[in-house]
Amino acid sequence: MDESFLTSAYHDYQGQITFSTTLPEKEPEYRESEGLSQHLKKILRTNDISLYSHQAETIDLFLKGNDVCLTTGTASGKTLAYALSIINLLHEKEDAKALLVFPTKALTRDQKKELQDIFALFSKNIEVGIYDGDVSSERKRNVRENADVVLTNFSGLNLYLSHHEKWSTFFEDLEAVIVDEAHHYRGLLGIHVAWIIRRLRRIARYYSKDPRFILTSATLGNPKQHSENLVGKKFEIIDQDGSERGKRNLLFWNPPKFHDKIDERKSTHRESSELMAFLVDKGLKTLMFAPSRKMTELDALWSREVLEEEFSNKKAKVKSYHAGHSKEERRKTEMEMRDGELNGVVSTTALELGINIGSIDVTLLSGYPGSRISFWQQIGRAGREAEEVLSILVPFNSALDQYIVKDPDHILGESIEDAVIDLSNNHVYSKHLLSAAQELPLREEDEDLLTQRLERAGEMWKKEGSLAGTLKSGYRYVRDDFPQQDIDLYSIGENTFEVQIREGDSVKSLPEVDKNRAYREFHPNAIYLHQGEYYKVVRFKEGPQPEVILERVDTDYYTETLRDTNISNIEMEEKRKVGEYEVCKGTGDVSIHYFAYRKKKLSDDDILSTESLGLDPVTINTQVSWFEIPDHIERKLLKTAEEKVNAGRWVESPEKSYMGGLHAAEHSLIHMLPLLMLIDEKDVGGVSTDFHQELGKPAIFIHDAVEEGVGFSHDAYSRFEELGKRSVKSLEECPCESLKGCPACTFSPDCGNDNEPLNKVLAIDLLEKLNRTIE
Repeated sequence: MDESFLTSAYHDYQGQITFSTTLPEKEPEYRESEGLSQHLKKILRTNDISLYSHQAETIDLFLKGNDVCLTTGTASGKTLAYALSIINLLHEKEDAKALLVFPTKALTRDQKKELQDIFALFSKNIEVGIYDGDVSSERKRNVRENADVVLTNFSGLNLYLSHHEKWSTFFEDLEAVIVDEAHHYRGLLGIHVAWIIRRLRRIARYYSKDPRFILTSATLGNPKQHSENLVGKKFEIIDQDGSERGKRNLLFWNPPKFHDKIDERKSTHRESSELMAFLVDKGLKTLMFAPSRKMTELDALWSREVLEEEFSNKKAKVKSYHAGHSKEERRKTEMEMRDGELNGVVSTTALELGINIGSIDVTLLSGYPGSRISFWQQIGRAGREAEEVLSILVPFNSALDQYIVKDPDHILGESIEDAVIDLSNNHVYSKHLLSAAQELPLREEDEDLLTQRLERAGEMWKKEGSLAGTLKSGYRYVRDDFPQQDIDLYSIGENTFEVQIREGDSVKSLPEVDKNRAYREFHPNAIYLHQGEYYKVVRFKEGPQPEVILERVDTDYYTETLRDTNISNIEMEEKRKVGEYEVCKGTGDVSIHYFAYRKKKLSDDDILSTESLGLDPVTINTQVSWFEIPDHIERKLLKTAEEKVNAGRWVESPEKSYMGGLHAAEHSLIHMLPLLMLIDEKDVGGVSTDFHQELGKPAIFIHDAVEEGVGFSHDAYSRFEELGKRSVKSLEECPCESLKGCPACTFSPDCGNDNEPLNKVLAIDLLEKLNRTIE
């Protein structure tokens, strides 16, 4: 299963393989634990189980009283490391309890079975219970009263802390907290989780407990910083992976170009589906990752069609898998994969985590998943034992994906992205502070967990009427409701719209959305795609209880908003010299005006009409970073543009060409951010202007996309040198010949100005100066 297998056997091979390498086998490194009891060591020997070095080190550090982050590769045995730590703890303290937190309900149930198998092997009668929204009230009561190990998720834990007195027996004996897949908690979600953990620690302290933490994570660039930001304690880091690894053949498979068009390629999804059908037909059990629920359905459908029409194979079974399926459907698919009844599955990131689906021969990625962490997690689902496997990346024709294709060393040899958490966001903080006050009165001794902002925030809520008392006597929550219910881990929670699908007399609720997203995706008459079906917004209501109503439609068009973005009231906090620019960071008011939307044909993206929207601008105060364009650079770029126009080589005016250079540079910087930090491009926005009223100069901005920010643009501030290098490399190495650039370099699918104007040549000139001093 290497490159030659595909080049010789694939029915439509056109030189798609642009890179191939073989990752060699890795021998295991074993080590005996010093801290495990003799009883447990004997059971390990009896069952011929040897601990990997990272497992033994994690156990020993934890049992010595440390908080530990274990950050190693996929299928490296992290579960056994914390399971043995818990077992040893329960041997030492019979009444000890442990809390395990997982990112998804599916993973929780999968891990419960694995833990029960481990506990049974070590002959310890350990009661394991799941506590989440799918568990009945009676079962929950039983778990609270009898479970030694409780499994849950942070969305649930946020709510359960409000009635901690029901958990008093559990908290009085709580010795360990395990946070699985800790790299998942970054950005806005990470901030929410960090405050939930601090609330948990505060309640544990009330019951005279200070539980130790084990965090498990995929390989991170900043594991110590991330662990300590998340939990608020000092951590020991285990990052040397002692597990074995089979030989892996890794290929980059770039879809072929259309005829003579240098900047257009065959659809990544179609290419991936055909490739999957070929692999399945060859008897290879294949797991394919797609970027959305819709695409899992379509990719699975197309794969089945190719199997039947191209290969006359009606026996092979390929199914989709995502969170939109019922629990029963997902469990059935997992079981069919484990038992060999399915030949292939197309999944969202839902199967990126460690859910057991048996042995996989090939992992196929339809598009780069946005980070090296997700890339290795996804391809690591094949070869979870020591066998030889094949992993294939089929990139999109986007700036980020094509950068990866041109620079495989980014995947293979460079440092992993950092996880960013910035706890300075006062909107999120104040909501969790109110919840903490409902759980226990807020006092001076809580400042170590809830920061020095406690009294200021307490007085704010006191003035608002939710709290009474003082910091010295204790701020008490005086309302009858539960403020925890107002916390959404995926949003700030201000001005949220309720979204509902109406079909006859039935109504289905979708997750609430913030005002900015409501204006962008659910504006009046918008077309919205949900689980492969198109819906139209038939009601858009603002006011005290904003809501959106959707109804299913048959349509031949989709909608796309146009917007203007401005940044004002800039407060600079810091600046530094970067090349020929002064780069700054601070805060500002980001105003986004969705002034119109376009109807575009589904078949070919042709514009059918442009309709005005009567919506007011959405304004947030958030974190920003930026650099101004000095006069000498502006003069040089305008001169270059004027010479090109006068020579008849450029059509647009020098001024518009110059603005196109600023705009293309802004796009490129944002495209490259995911190479350096765990971020989705929608977590940030950009603004470029040829004259900023407050600054008095042209400028390029990067801003966070939520109120008060979550740290992304400020992290970019410290990385502009590297961002500049990556951006120039992306633009220079793109083979397109268009002055505007193309989807693989300058275009952005999220551009509110329809990617106009853009000038790749001037963007390169601008960005090169981030790493060049004045000569």
